[in-house]
Amino acid sequence: MFFGKKKVDLAELPLEQVRFSAEDLFTLMGGFDAGLVACNTKNLDGNAIMRRQAHKGPWRRDLVNRYQASGWVDAEGNPNEELGRAVRCLSSEGVVLMNGKYGEASAGVVYDGEWACGVVKAPGHNGGFFLRPFPEDRSLWEARFRAVFPEKDHPFSRASVDLHAAIAPCDDEPKSLPIILGEHDTAAIHAYAERHGVPEELLVQLSGQMTRNYRMFLVDNRGCTFDTSQGFRNPLEPRGQSYRLMHMWMFPGMGCVLSGCYSPRPGYPDDWACHLIDYKKTSLFYAIDTSACGSLYDVCTRVSDYPVQDVVDFEPRPTLFD
Repeated sequence: MFFGKKKVDLAELPLEQVRFSAEDLFTLMGGFDAGLVACNTKNLDGNAIMRRQAHKGPWRRDLVNRYQASGWVDAEGNPNEELGRAVRCLSSEGVVLMNGKYGEASAGVVYDGEWACGVVKAPGHNGGFFLRPFPEDRSLWEARFRAVFPEKDHPFSRASVDLHAAIAPCDDEPKSLPIILGEHDTAAIHAYAERHGVPEELLVQLSGQMTRNYRMFLVDNRGCTFDTSQGFRNPLEPRGQSYRLMHMWMFPGMGCVLSGCYSPRPGYPDDWACHLIDYKKTSLFYAIDTSACGSLYDVCTRVSDYPVQDVVDFEPRPTLFD
């Protein structure tokens, strides 16, 4: 005898156990999520969005059919208070942290300045995504952060000391820091450490670990606005001088992160992030952070301004959430 799988009553589930499709979330948010983790051009039909505005028609009807009876949305597809808060946060002009580039990440967190919410790919053949709203008690945020970025996939150990270095680039340097480290050039490492005041031993250790890291990405959209001219929110074209971007190489065995940072300089236009390739050279600098307590949460939420001179500090810096 065949026994069918018991149908789940969505009304009985907490929000974090309710599975949503990319189309559902695009419709609820009125566009892409800020990190393009759930909604991106790889898992959504661009023609359906651009030409047919599917999020205002068939996708919205499907959303209502699936979730109205359980109370997550009303007859027009508007979310209830709990779901609405989560999707507003995920689509906000806040700080985004994700474990891959735009359209490639499997998990991300958005902090809107007051609250945070995560989104993760759901396991199994059904696909979709689960939301991970953060608790009101901020003392519990690190645990929720680790639920979004679990230790088994995102390991991170204790460093011997806390350190923050923001390295002002020099026009006469023939090679960037990642290239110097990747080439294991001891003479170049020594010269770089001496010039910028970074501990040489740390750079030597990083050089030996260049093939043993994973990547994280941070985008700071605070003070920016997303383009809505095409009928949906598009975080790929943020406007605002305060936009910042960090490409992070995580060295888990060292409790260290090396970041390639893009930060605005005086005189940049509001749309400089839309033309990042033109400002790549003048906005780029490198930062190194270590964590003596071994907190991935701490080192991933430290954002640096463009340094006018080299900064090397052995005190823990405040995070975005402090």
